[in-house]
Amino acid sequence: MLASWHQKLTRADSAGAQPLSQGARTRAALAVSRGLYAIVIPAVFWLAVIPGHTTAGMVAANAAEIYFVFWLVAAVVILAWRRGRTGSS
Repeated sequence: MLASWHQKLTRADSAGAQPLSQGARTRAALAVSRGLYAIVIPAVFWLAVIPGHTTAGMVAANAAEIYFVFWLVAAVVILAWRRGRTGSS
């Protein structure tokens, strides 16, 4: 009984398992790169520019400024990409 259950399970898994398509891999890589740009890289810059012996308010303001600049640059890049994409058609 147990052997037949295991055989059925492995057959169902191998029959239903499909490798990711190239498009799915590209979308996943794009999502990772966007997340890296939006969260990780600004955090690294934020840690690099914090001066010593600052107040919590100064640290928060510094973080807000850095994230604002990164998001502003990302918006400009997206708008430029869309404009270039629609202009070439």
